[in-house]
Amino acid sequence: MTTLRIFIPNHWLETASTCAWVLFDGDTSIIGPATILREGHDMPNAMPIAEQVEVIIAAELVSFIRATLPAGNRKRVLESLPYLVEDSLMASPEQVHVVIAEMLASNEAMLATIDKRVLSALLENLSAAGITPQRLLPVTLLPTLPTFGWAMVYQNAECFLRTSYCSGIPLEMEDIATPPLALQLAINQAREKGITPDSLYIYSDRNIDLSSWQGRLGVPCVANAAVWRNSVGPAAMNFLQGAYAPLGMGWTRLAQAKPAAMLLAAILVIQLSGICIDWAVKSHQQSQLDQQMTSLFMATFPDTTVVVDAPLQMHRKYAEIQHSAGNTDASDFLPLLTSITTQLGKLPVDSVKSMDYESGKLVISLHAENTQTAQGLLEHAQANGLNASLNNLKPSGTGVDFELIFNANTMNTGVM
Repeated sequence: MTTLRIFIPNHWLETASTCAWVLFDGDTSIIGPATILREGHDMPNAMPIAEQVEVIIAAELVSFIRATLPAGNRKRVLESLPYLVEDSLMASPEQVHVVIAEMLASNEAMLATIDKRVLSALLENLSAAGITPQRLLPVTLLPTLPTFGWAMVYQNAECFLRTSYCSGIPLEMEDIATPPLALQLAINQAREKGITPDSLYIYSDRNIDLSSWQGRLGVPCVANAAVWRNSVGPAAMNFLQGAYAPLGMGWTRLAQAKPAAMLLAAILVIQLSGICIDWAVKSHQQSQLDQQMTSLFMATFPDTTVVVDAPLQMHRKYAEIQHSAGNTDASDFLPLLTSITTQLGKLPVDSVKSMDYESGKLVISLHAENTQTAQGLLEHAQANGLNASLNNLKPSGTGVDFELIFNANTMNTGVM
């Protein structure tokens, strides 16, 4: 992605002069590398084309005002913003575009204001040059801040102060030997509130006597030689909201997400293809096994006309052959009872209340002196390899009644 950053001078609409610009190879609104490809001064219609455009306007065009937001839904709060700062404006609220620059506390926010006529004219001129910006913010928010400190810029015709992530003021320099009056007042106000900055970064191409300034301000002054115009990082704020939001913003975001979406789609296709291939292979193997079992069953029992479930029909045919030969099946009642008495030992006749047998399952209703005796009988059965379970354990007059359930289908009865 490429980003074109355009710097709009204070009187650009009046003079229609050239603008400084920087072309980045990267997105300047996120943390990460953004290499400078080119830079220069041109009229907007002669600037290079980029995937997104970031417009930087003069500090004098913007005011930052702290305000308390009213309760209510977001739409109504945004509509009320111009009236929250009415007392701090020179113009009427209807003539000002106001956005939330930064949330400070639960209902405290830093608001940024700009004249609607200036903003509309600026966007119209850029549109006439074929430029549709995605972000628009003041130059005040570009210089990097020191930790717990402020940053001041005094280069060429620009002079302003950044006091926090989303606040700052324009400055007027009268004498280079003396700090601007607005800067001195801002530091005095901060000192009264107990939030004096720890240091002051000064970005300047002038020969400023830092020690003299430090003595007057009472704050350490540090010269910073970095090119503050080329800073990148999370966009502090954006004036292009509400009625000024770009119409194509949704499509732009979609285009930005297109590579990730294509990668995700490719991963899904590969996964689904793998699942389909695995299912097809297993289905083919299952079909071959079914065909082999059916062929084996038809070869073994040629009188069979229809084969629906070869394993089940084979089991039934085997049981028929066993019974026709006079042999008992492992799940017959007598072999099952014999196996139980052999493995478990002879049960006292007076403790057996009833027996019920059906489809290889034998239910013996018993009586015992207590729960421990019943549980011990179950554990003894299971320890001897019997598939047994305890059911319907309930107190009786002289002990407890319960049922021992034996399942022959998973037991080795020893009968052939």
